[in-house]
Amino acid sequence: MCPDGYMIQGEDCIPQHHCECFVPEKGSVLNDGESFVNSDCTSRVNCSDNQLSYEDDYRCSDDATCQEKDGVRRCICNDRFEGDGVTCIQKGPRKDCYDIYITEEVHNDGVYTIYPTGWEDSGFQVYCEMSTDEGGWTVLQKRTSGSVNFYRGWNDYRDGFESPSGDHWLGNDKIHDLTTQKTYQLRVDLTNSAGSKYYALYSTFSIGDEDNKYTLSTGTYSGDSGWCILQIILLDNVSFYFGLIA
Repeated sequence: MCPDGYMIQGEDCIPQHHCECFVPEKGSVLNDGESFVNSDCTSRVNCSDNQLSYEDDYRCSDDATCQEKDGVRRCICNDRFEGDGVTCIQKGPRKDCYDIYITEEVHNDGVYTIYPTGWEDSGFQVYCEMSTDEGGWTVLQKRTSGSVNFYRGWNDYRDGFESPSGDHWLGNDKIHDLTTQKTYQLRVDLTNSAGSKYYALYSTFSIGDEDNKYTLSTGTYSGDSGWCILQIILLDNVSFYFGLIA
C-alpha cells in the first residue's frame, strides 16, 4: 500500500501528480510507452509523455484471439498467421522442418505440421530434428527401439506407418513430394550395439514417384559410417534426416 498522496507504479510509490497515466481497470500506472488492453480486447490505453490516449476501436482480427502472453494481454494472431493481432496475414506454408527452423525460429526437436507442395490444405505431421548439424532436418525414418515391424510390403512403405513421435517410416509418396520442391541433402545417423555413433551425409537426395518405383537418387557421400546407402537401409538403430541445402 502507498501512503496518502501517492500511487503505485510497478513496485514503487510515486506522487499522484506524476500519475497522469493511472489506469483504474489496471489499478496501477503505466510507464511511458506502455499500453494496457482491457479484459475482452475491445479497448487499448497507451501512455505517452505522461498522458493517456484511448483506442476504443481496438479489436482483434478474425484470425486472432484475445489472450495474455508474458504477462501482457493483447490480440495474438492464430497459428499460421502473423501480425500485430489487429491485422493478421496468413503465413506462407512451411514446406519442411528447415522452413520452421528459419522462419519461426523454432529450435526444439519435436512433431510439427508441414505443408509441402500439393499438401497446402491438409499438411501432415513430421518429426523435426532441430539440434543435429545446425538443425532444420525432416525425419524420414526413425528405427531405434525395435518395437515396430519394418518388414512390410509395398503399400505400407508407400503410405508410411506409425507415428512420427516414435519409430516410423514417413511414406514414399510424402518423401517424393517433399524432395521435388527443393534441393535436399540426406543425413543418416547410426548407432551400433556398443553405443558408438556414426553418420553418412549425401550431398543431394530425392526419390521418384510410384510409377518410377520410387527410384532413389543421391549425390556425393561423406561421413564416417563406411556403409553405402543400400546397406544402411537394412540396419536397426538408424535415423534418416533430410534437409535443405542452404
